[in-house]
Amino acid sequence: MIAILIGRTGKGTVALLEPYVQAVIDAGGIPYLIAAIPGADAHIDDYLAPADAVLLTGGSDVDPSRYAGAPTASLQKVDSARDAFEIAALDWSLRKQKRVVGICRGAQLMGVHSGGKLIQDLPAAGYFNHKGNTIDAGYTEQRHDIVVDQDSLIARMLGEVRVVNSEHHQAIAPPNEMLRPVAWSSDGVIEAVERDLWVGVQWHPEYMTSEKPEHLNVFRWLVHGEKGIEVYA
Repeated sequence: MIAILIGRTGKGTVALLEPYVQAVIDAGGIPYLIAAIPGADAHIDDYLAPADAVLLTGGSDVDPSRYAGAPTASLQKVDSARDAFEIAALDWSLRKQKRVVGICRGAQLMGVHSGGKLIQDLPAAGYFNHKGNTIDAGYTEQRHDIVVDQDSLIARMLGEVRVVNSEHHQAIAPPNEMLRPVAWSSDGVIEAVERDLWVGVQWHPEYMTSEKPEHLNVFRWLVHGEKGIEVYA
């Protein structure tokens, strides 16, 4: 049972892109969706009681007040209820020793939870190769290479794959010792992190599993642990 946490659109609805759900199913998991609404964090144990693992998805920016940052002009929509719920979920995962995968915003939240900060806007900080002009350009066209620490879980997941997609305007600033960076883009942006039973990636593997099946290993690990990682020829 994989809990997928989702946020609000700001238009009276909650939303989740289907590839997240499909990737969990393709990896052998049973997804159930939890909407982060105000006050839900106080009941995190009830919401996550059936969960064997948690998936934190992409979405709105993390509120800079969570990492003592001053909002900049490039800050996009924030959802304080979602921040609170997902931070509570990370606390829960540490207490219960449950696996977590964080994708894009989810990886960034891992950085904030671990006492780090975020680069609020990559282009403003001089990094220009990380976000397409549209969702389609980002998820299906925008690409860059990464360098991977060979002594990492991510290296075992990806095998020889070193190309990822890119659709993010924020990123993890160098974190403290609780969170270990294990992959970087050529311009030095942190692309993946690990901590205990957490794996965070800045790219969107759910959109790349048909192109390179190694990306499904992110979800296979979430569902099955290390025994689920497959080696692809």
